[in-house]
This record gives sequence, structure tokens and C-alpha cells, in this order.
Amino acid sequence: MKPACLPILPIVLAAALSTANAALVASYNFDGSPTGLSSDSDANSTAGNFGVGAGINGGTLRISTFTAISGANSASMLSNEISRNEADAITNNDYWTFTVTATSGALNLDQLVFRYGSSRTEIPQASIFIRSSIDNFTGNIAFSDASTTLNYRAPEATAPGAWMPDAAVVPFSSLGAYQNLSNITFRIYGYDNAGHASAAGIRIENVQLTTIPEPSSIFAAALLPILSLMRKRRH
Repeated sequence: MKPACLPILPIVLAAALSTANAALVASYNFDGSPTGLSSDSDANSTAGNFGVGAGINGGTLRISTFTAISGANSASMLSNEISRNEADAITNNDYWTFTVTATSGALNLDQLVFRYGSSRTEIPQASIFIRSSIDNFTGNIAFSDASTTLNYRAPEATAPGAWMPDAAVVPFSSLGAYQNLSNITFRIYGYDNAGHASAAGIRIENVQLTTIPEPSSIFAAALLPILSLMRKRRH
């Protein structure tokens, strides 16, 4: 027995735990996958294609350039297609959507992040809100109103400005309803309450969903370097 090994245990454990990062279970950037395929590589889940409701582009995902400034591709809702208020957006199925299903273990959601905005300065007139299958899409998780203020039930995120997309972050790690899931579907609704020209629609890009690592994987990540050090001490 070599007690000298023990004092370094907390340090090794902390270092190992720091490497157990959240898992990326869905990732849509639209640059290399115009069909809406997820580019995640998580082995314990399956992410479906990024799609749209029946009210957007006849139910077909549209990919377009976000802005002349950023040059990034995005999924888009054009203003002449989408509703003028939240209630109509729900009735008319004006949303983007994707589903993630656990194939091993369970989904413990960490956060949903994305960038969104408009290719026109009329973005203060465009709004989005997010719902999920957790409550059968009946309540808003997050909402961006016409003044571009994001009013999140979870902690707030940055509001978008005109011309350039800004980041939105929806955290779930402290919300029990979003833990231990077998699957989840998100809907990101959009509407334009000012009736602008079609080029002034809403655009979204770099949509990513992450999960909290399973406790067993965290423990394994921590245990491996400890066992390695103990082996070296024996020799």
C-alpha cells in the first residue's frame, strides 16, 4: 500500500472530470448539408433532419444566404409566407423542427444554441418562439418579440440586431423536465408582424443541441487516469 498516491487523487479526479464535456447530439449549420442533415457524431443518439412545418415553403426546407455581410448559409422563412402573429403561426404550422432520439441511455439536455436574424433591417418586426414535445408544444420555452428582447423562462440570451445574426442560448441543465428523456422534438416558430417584402424573412443557422454526459461516462473518464497512476506506482 502506498498512501502517497492518495493526496493527488482529487487533482487527478478534477482534471478528468473537466474533460467530460457536454455531448453534441444535434448540429445543423446548412453550409455542407442543404438537406438539413445533422453533422453531430454522438454514438448514443440519433438526430433527425432539420425540417419545417407545412406552412413554410410547402413543407420543404429552404436554404439561403443569411446576409451579404456574413456569407453564411441559413434555413429561412420568407416574410410573405409566414404569419403575422403568434396564434396564426401555431395554426399555420410556421416553424422549423428537429428531433433527437436516444439510442443508448437517456438524453439529459444541456442547452440549445443557434444564431438568428434577418437579411433586412426590419428584423425588429420579426419574432420567434420555441416549443417542445415535453408539453406537446403548448408552452413557450423562449420568445423573441418585435422589440428584439428575448424573454426566456430560463436565463436570458442576447437579442438579435439588424443585418447580422446574433447568438441565442436556451439552457436546460437546471430544468428537471428536460432530463432523462428518450427523445425530444423542438419547434422554432416564426412570424413577421409587419408584413414586409419576402426578402425580409427570418433566418436561422448553426443550430446545436448538447446534453450533459451520463454519470457513468464521467466516472469512467475520472477513473482511467487514476488507475494508470496506480499502475505506475506499483512498478
